[in-house]
Amino acid sequence: KGVTRKGIDAMIFMSQGFTCKEIGEMYGTSANSVSAWVSKARKALKLDAEFMRAISEPIT
Repeated sequence: KGVTRKGIDAMIFMSQGFTCKEIGEMYGTSANSVSAWVSKARKALKLDAEFMRAISEPIT
């Protein structure tokens, strides 16, 4: 998996209450690496016009 995908996965786990440390243990890496993945994923998503448009639309 790419770093952005890992970051998105980590954000999903975080929304379910997992910590960076716990996520790192799942992936066999450090909490700092997980934080870096999340940071890179957030930046990538902010630059994705389709994603930003989708999250800006009201939920119906």
